[in-house]
Amino acid sequence: MPSIRSTLRTRRIAGTAAAALGAIAASTFIAAPAHAIGQIDISPGFAGRYGTECAYTLTVPAKSGGYVYFFDNGTLIKGGAQAVVDGVAKLAWTPATVGGHQLRAREVPSGVLSVPKDVTVGQGLDLGSSCLAF
Repeated sequence: MPSIRSTLRTRRIAGTAAAALGAIAASTFIAAPAHAIGQIDISPGFAGRYGTECAYTLTVPAKSGGYVYFFDNGTLIKGGAQAVVDGVAKLAWTPATVGGHQLRAREVPSGVLSVPKDVTVGQGLDLGSSCLAF
């Protein structure tokens, strides 16, 4: 039969180990990754409406010094890798089709994907200085 001293020592060691493991687990789940990429912003857009034949700028916050690829419904948007300058990557985007578009960005070299940005694109009419979306 173990002595009281032995039992107390075992419980103290087990308690310390459990606390240490708990702290490690909590830091793993709470800490945001250092290479997190933000959500895509689209500008300009009037009242959340977007149209074909209208040009927009996709902007996403990302880790400076890296590159970002932009995707429309899983297809790479022409323009290649965009350098992250002052914590932001930008790309000109002109939607080619009417309907739903899921926009995402992938940071390189980390490979981290942005949260999807879902937009609906209608027929657009480019008036030069502005663009109407129906």
